[in-house]
Amino acid sequence: LGVGALSMLIPVYQSEISSKEVRGRLISLQQLAITIGIAVSFWINYGTEAHLSGQNNVSWRLPLALQIVPALILGTGIFFFPFSPRWLLDRNRDQEAIRVLARIRTVDRDEQDPHVLQEYAEIKQDIQMEREQSVRSYSDLLKYPLRRRLILGMMIQIFAQLSGINTVMYYAPSIFRQAGLSSVTSKLLATGISGIVNIVATIPAVLYIDKLGRRPSLISGACIMALSMLIVGGVMGSYGTMRADGEVIVIGSGAQYTIMVFIFIFVAGFAYSWGPCGWIYPTEIFPLQMRSKGTSLTTAACWSTNCALSFVVPVLIKNIWYGTYLISGLAKDIR
Repeated sequence: LGVGALSMLIPVYQSEISSKEVRGRLISLQQLAITIGIAVSFWINYGTEAHLSGQNNVSWRLPLALQIVPALILGTGIFFFPFSPRWLLDRNRDQEAIRVLARIRTVDRDEQDPHVLQEYAEIKQDIQMEREQSVRSYSDLLKYPLRRRLILGMMIQIFAQLSGINTVMYYAPSIFRQAGLSSVTSKLLATGISGIVNIVATIPAVLYIDKLGRRPSLISGACIMALSMLIVGGVMGSYGTMRADGEVIVIGSGAQYTIMVFIFIFVAGFAYSWGPCGWIYPTEIFPLQMRSKGTSLTTAACWSTNCALSFVVPVLIKNIWYGTYLISGLAKDIR
């Protein structure tokens, strides 16, 4: 419940406090923070499994306990965050909005700064225009032209999940086991490396997403991910065999390394494109009056698809193994 709420509220909040020139870059920081958290969790799992395994269940209790720390920091720190100036203006709390704009736009909190007053006037005008197309209920989102925006926002979140990224993140140890890594620590080590790749590849999005644009990033990322998944599936199907116990064995070190390398390339392709853009795009296409409701539905689409895949993917890996990656690759070609 907590993650579901925050994953919707954070991009909306970021889009409302940021200036339009750096909005994409700021929301990309959320994805960078997510990748850092994923990598940290991977390496904590690796460290506890490698050094604390068998010590009275500490290897899995400690990672769970450590999650309390960032939750407490976030829960405490949020009290020091300002209200969104757009939200304040939408509720006719103009003086508070000017105060917040001065706080986040100027060093000396000058409420008479020309840039602050200009942005205040622009937001005020935007709100006035958007109130003419005010959305009061979720049913209004199904009316034209808002319906098209909703479909676009939901589809980009759904296809971001269908890309196979969470298949890789959730079941990376199983994938690396199929690629030839037999020990638990070696599988977790490879998973930790994929977490680092995820971080490094997200940095270009933070730096250049506002210059490159959303569509070029999405198109190029989809091509890289599709090619990577098709190669992984093709190599696994050509050089792998399934034993009677259901284990997949890939024969040949060249094939094993190829699978691992293209898994890393796939992660990098997602990290700079569909990872950040999946959160940026929905917040930008919705006007203020429907942004919260619209983003809540796009986020729900994201987690619904994520939930469905968590049930389906283990069955696919067990029964059609290499076909799982071919399906992900073909899905991206269709997209």
